[in-house]
Amino acid sequence: MLFNQSNITSIVEASQGNNLVVFIGAGFSKFSQSDTADFPSWFELIEELKEELETNENDFLKVAQLYELTFGKYRLYQRVKKSIPFHALPSEFHREIFKLNPKYVLTTNWDDLLEKTVNENNLNYDIVKSDIDLVKSAGLKKLVKIHGSLDSHNIVFTEDDYLNYSLNSPLIENFLRHILSTMTVLFLGYSFSDNDLKMITKWIEKQSNISPPRYLLHNTKDEAYSKYLLNHGINVISPKKITSFPDLYDNFFKQLHADPIVNKISSEGKDVTELDAIDFFYKKLKVLSEFNSLLPEQITDIFSNCTIEYHEDIFGLWFHKDTMTMDYDKDIRNIYKLFFNVVSSPEKLDKLYKFNNINHKINYIANVFLSANVIFIRYDKHINITTILKEENISEKNQKIIGDFEKFIRFDPKMNSDLFLPIKIALEGDDKKEENLVYRKDSIYQMILENKRNQDHARAMINQFNHNVIVDKLILTMSFDKEKRIEERIDLEEDYLKSSFLINTKEKLNTLVKALNFYWVYQSYFDASNDHEKFSNLALNIKNGGFGFDNKKMRSNDRYIQLLKFYSTNNILIDDYIEFKSLMRLYVTSKIEIQSIEDKYLLKVQDFFIMIKYFEFDDILKLIHTNILIKFKEIEKEGMGREIFLITEYEKNYLLESLSNLSEYIQQAKISAYENVITKSFVNIVVTISLIDWNEKEWGLIVRTIIEALNKIHLPHRCLRAIDNLILINYKLYKKDIPELLNFFDIILLKIYHRKLSFINSKDVDFDFKNIYQYGSIIESKYSNTGLVEKVVDTFKIDFKKNKELQRQQSKSILLPIMPISSKNVKQLIKKYINRIRIKKWDDDFFGKYQEIIFELDFIQYGFSNRENFTSFLNRWIDSYFCEDVFTDIEFLKVGGVEQFLEYFSFLGKSKGICNFNVLHDSLNKKYKYILREREVSSD
Repeated sequence: MLFNQSNITSIVEASQGNNLVVFIGAGFSKFSQSDTADFPSWFELIEELKEELETNENDFLKVAQLYELTFGKYRLYQRVKKSIPFHALPSEFHREIFKLNPKYVLTTNWDDLLEKTVNENNLNYDIVKSDIDLVKSAGLKKLVKIHGSLDSHNIVFTEDDYLNYSLNSPLIENFLRHILSTMTVLFLGYSFSDNDLKMITKWIEKQSNISPPRYLLHNTKDEAYSKYLLNHGINVISPKKITSFPDLYDNFFKQLHADPIVNKISSEGKDVTELDAIDFFYKKLKVLSEFNSLLPEQITDIFSNCTIEYHEDIFGLWFHKDTMTMDYDKDIRNIYKLFFNVVSSPEKLDKLYKFNNINHKINYIANVFLSANVIFIRYDKHINITTILKEENISEKNQKIIGDFEKFIRFDPKMNSDLFLPIKIALEGDDKKEENLVYRKDSIYQMILENKRNQDHARAMINQFNHNVIVDKLILTMSFDKEKRIEERIDLEEDYLKSSFLINTKEKLNTLVKALNFYWVYQSYFDASNDHEKFSNLALNIKNGGFGFDNKKMRSNDRYIQLLKFYSTNNILIDDYIEFKSLMRLYVTSKIEIQSIEDKYLLKVQDFFIMIKYFEFDDILKLIHTNILIKFKEIEKEGMGREIFLITEYEKNYLLESLSNLSEYIQQAKISAYENVITKSFVNIVVTISLIDWNEKEWGLIVRTIIEALNKIHLPHRCLRAIDNLILINYKLYKKDIPELLNFFDIILLKIYHRKLSFINSKDVDFDFKNIYQYGSIIESKYSNTGLVEKVVDTFKIDFKKNKELQRQQSKSILLPIMPISSKNVKQLIKKYINRIRIKKWDDDFFGKYQEIIFELDFIQYGFSNRENFTSFLNRWIDSYFCEDVFTDIEFLKVGGVEQFLEYFSFLGKSKGICNFNVLHDSLNKKYKYILREREVSSD
């Protein structure tokens, strides 16, 4: 440690507090000197002017004044311009200046090295060369050339320039005076005899004695001059041993970047205390304060000699003591030892808790660990964070994070987050979609500007990512100029380079960048794929009597929960990306497939949320049927779900609450919603709740909630399939007689009554509800909503008053399947109506109307009387009409062709005992075979 650490700490704290100003003098340009770029010193430049003037004057300012009076201002400017190598490039030390995150950089130099540094690194600094520039400058950060610029023709060089500075640049002078009295100032590249430094010390004399510190870096120890400058409010920072000019700055910047506690370890005769160790952890973790929740990797990114441990649903952090690692550092491990000496001792903690400042730091450290779901920390033994952090000391931020995450996964309408923007758009309808997106895009852009003003670099990057997500959504809309929208996208990589340029900023942004560019998603997907194969084989081995263990068994499970929490609580709009959805689906799929091998299913709230939010409907069905329902294929295994499903009341309550919230969204929708994020999630939760063993009261609530929601919208086709699979899956798992489930028929009947079920959809009802019809035939309860059935019958009569064929079509699809599982009154009502609309006289005009024939066969199949004239009609149809042209007719094939007719005849003859149909079956079959033989003969 070459420099006084308290001075270094003061500069770093000013940097972190956005209160640092750096003055750059002529000596700093020497770092860019090369064989082709020579920067003259003040003395060298003045000597050249004196030679041309042929004078012995030694006052630098007077020499410049004489040169201007003798040769004119233009020649003076040309002479100065010629002496400066503008082709020179900034040095690494020029970049180091800006890594200190100074609010203002001020220079008395005329070269353009600092401007080049700003431009080459895309830094957000306004370049100010005059009072006019200062007035125009709106940026929070500025590079001010207080002695003007050659290209602005306002350099300060001559005696008159210095004397008239207040008149020529009053705004810049006032700006400088304000800075010198309110901000920490660091002078670099100035010598003790520098005229500019002398002028600045005169300004300082006129300021208040109470002001932030000012520092001058210098290589020599001149006690007298150091006292002189200290008397003028400037502290001289010099090394303990004189070194070269480049080494001076190299060591200075290194110490600025280094951790002060590590510096203390490295210095001779100074031991690090336990309080130092607490301070080390506190300051390291303080850089992550912008995040709501963390990934454990963000912590291991800033702590070397530290790795992640995986426990069930939680993480641990192992701060290494003896284990050899690639980043082995004895000094760092010594700090860890001291820290754990404190946190592992209740007695020491109790003593330190009496000091508010230390108490605050320890609680902050523990809360940061908690925000990453790190519950255990380890040095030589495991320590539970809850032994350090008392319940009453859990931060409001962490409590809010927990609450927000619970709201998010429950689809809580009270959740105020951009993550719910797709739901908001779905609620207000497509006609307001673009308006909502544009409004949110503009709002986020204003937030980005605010974040940058406050130097909230992480939040700014998150909002930039979200801004781009919404811009991409707008690009997909038809009414916006695609090229214009593409231009609105923000270059995240460029902004990262700007932000990570700063001291202490790169540490907190590294992991965030990995999250925003999907590194963690891809890495987790790769690891999860490998874990799935490994642990599937491990589960099979154990099931077959073997033995196996892997300490990373919980890795994928821990990771997906924390990734989900990290993205959601930090309000990162990643939901729409297929990469993220695929990762979430992979986690749950792998988990269920492994649990299927183990014959034990333990699904958590997060698993259910992912199934509801990120799965496609058909994928959920496939997952359940192939990994769960297959175990109940045999009848004797039906109803044994309680033995292998370990679901707690917490998960049950979660599903009930989420179902209620999604139902509320649907009912709040201003227009009918169809296949949007709300209906997709709702359909998915309908299937998901099939896995739970609900009691009769809960089933009543579930059925009412689903009916109320689906009565509000045009019924997506998948809703019927979801309800049908709900019945099938739950019966296979638990084999319970739940009368309330038959009330699902109300959905269809209410849709018809309210004219919200299209004719096309109604044709598929009997197929989509096949499982609920079978369920109704198994249980003792009967469907008995006579009033609703009567309303549907009246609806058919009114809507299809002049078209009895459509009435028959609707009755065949909707009413007939209900009859076998209905009460006596409902059956009588349906029978009476259908008998009224059946064809009474079957004459030869119906020979080509195959659909009508099928309708009548369906009616008879469901117990309606077989009319004699219909059997006679079918005999005539077979004898005189049925021919090769008929069984190749497209309309005939649409209703199932010959095979369908033979099947009907066989069922009605053998199963229903209507002998006439046995005769019809034999006649049709005989004639069909005859026609086929004739075709073969003719083809030969």
